[in-house]
Amino acid sequence: GPERTPPPGAGPAVAAGATPTTGAEATVAVRAYEDLAREHAREWVVHVSSFRAVERARSEARYLRKHGFDAFIVSVDLGAKGHWFRVYVGPWQARPRAVEAKKDLDDLPRVKFTRIVRIVG
Repeated sequence: GPERTPPPGAGPAVAAGATPTTGAEATVAVRAYEDLAREHAREWVVHVSSFRAVERARSEARYLRKHGFDAFIVSVDLGAKGHWFRVYVGPWQARPRAVEAKKDLDDLPRVKFTRIVRIVG
């Protein structure tokens, strides 16, 4: 199908320590949480999964995109808990849009967890 465009401001940024890849793998950019917060503060996303390995996060994001969701990856450093790659869907300015997306995501067999989150700026 047609390629989805990444969320506004999503560039070819790669998290520290992650290696850029080619082909389909490269289509899902990894963003820093700070960039997301600056561009989409107070907007809503659905948190779908978290992985230590960027490849697993990219696989999950591609799966969600194939099912019509605007999935993207955010790199977060949780201090003692380590570095994680979170897969989010969104963002939306209105919470009801995130609620609708959460319901649709929960219907996908591969999705085991969803949580609505407001982006903290």
